[in-house]
Amino acid sequence: MENTGETAEYRAMSKGCKACSELADNVERVYEAGGYLKWDGWQIKRITQREFQDNQYVVKVVSRPTEYKESSNGAVKKLAGGPGAHLLTLKTLGDSWLVVDKGAVSQ
Repeated sequence: MENTGETAEYRAMSKGCKACSELADNVERVYEAGGYLKWDGWQIKRITQREFQDNQYVVKVVSRPTEYKESSNGAVKKLAGGPGAHLLTLKTLGDSWLVVDKGAVSQ
């Protein structure tokens, strides 16, 4: 999604997730303004189920560096990447899962 500006699949797998919708909205704004994002994603290090929460998972990652421009005439900006941890709340939908919430958590 970040590398193409195409948000439909991401939105489909994260219906009801406010943080996910906000991320997709931001990506769309960047591309509509003529900007771009270049990111090679996360390297997932570990996924653990949150204690006493059947539908919550802590995902420990190493994020790759990011390069982006917020508009066609904007400055090129860079994020170094590095370790992080995210809390994903999932909901079943038939034989699939939806992300219904996501947020950063302390490592």
